Parts: sequence; structure tokens; C-alpha cells
Amino acid sequence: MNFQHFQSPNSNPSNSLEADALAFVGKLASLDLGPIAYKLMSPEDGPGWTQAEATMALVQYMRFLLLVFLYPNSTLIPTPEIDRVWHCHILDTSKYAEDTQMLFGRFLHHFPYMGTRSEVDRQQLYSSFEQTRKLFEQHFEIPISQMRWSQVSACKLFSGSEQHRPSIPLSLDPFQALWGQFA
Repeated sequence: MNFQHFQSPNSNPSNSLEADALAFVGKLASLDLGPIAYKLMSPEDGPGWTQAEATMALVQYMRFLLLVFLYPNSTLIPTPEIDRVWHCHILDTSKYAEDTQMLFGRFLHHFPYMGTRSEVDRQQLYSSFEQTRKLFEQHFEIPISQMRWSQVSACKLFSGSEQHRPSIPLSLDPFQALWGQFA
């Protein structure tokens, strides 16, 4: 990992972003990712990846989480591979809540509608993914294009600022749906 640009020239390393990043990496190392790997490798209710594929995807997910830590005000967009790991993590709701609380001091929300709400939103998705791609290359010296799935995934961290979610109008009467005939 390239930490050179984390430090200001006259900073004390113990007070620098480098020290914070290293402490965060220590937290990442304490995560039990075994249950997520199990889910990723399951052919019944997961993608059925090999152990090598699951391990590489978990590494990319941890890199993504580090970027989320380093750039909390940026719109970071995962690849589909990273997003698949994120989904498997989220599905274990209590583990995900505990893990994100430990890592970030808060629950890390997932916003699955990025790029689907308008053409402007779609352009923002690609622009944000380009920023994410550059950060991956800058920090990890690995082009996203060398990752298994190098395209953009239509999601991002939910910052709370965008409340518009695409929706389909439904007319469901819960009493009719639950206790009556439903057509």
C-alpha cells in the first residue's frame, strides 16, 4: 500500500492519516470474514465461487472499505465483484451491523439505486466510478481493469442526502392481501 501521500511533510507520524489508516487496517484484520466466504462459495444460495475467487473478492472488498475510511465524503462505487461481497456481508445483518460499527463507528448503509434514477444520475455513477478507479490505482497500485469484474456496479454508500428511490406504484390492500383472495 502506498502511504507516501498520507503524510504532510512536517507531520508527526503518530498523528498522521497514515497512523489512522494503519489502525483501520488492524481493525480490518480482526474481522471474521469466514462466514462471508462461506456464503460466496455456496452454490445453493451464493455465487458458488471457488475459495481462490472468494478470497480475492474479499481482498478487494477490504480495499474498498479502506477507501471508504480514507475518503468518507466521496461517492465511491464498487465493482460488481466487490458489491457481491458487500451484499453477502449485509445479509448477515447482526454481523454486518457489528462489523461496520467497529470499523466506522456507525452502520454503513448501501444505496442500490445509483445511476438508475436519471441520465444525470447515470453520468454521476460513471464519474464516481472513475474516481474510485483512480483511488484504487493510487493506493493499491492495481488497476481495476485487472480485477475479475472491472465494470461499474449501480450502487454506492448511502449518505442520507438522497431520499429519492425509484419505485413502482402498487395498490396493495394489506387486509385483502393477507386474509383475502389476492389476484
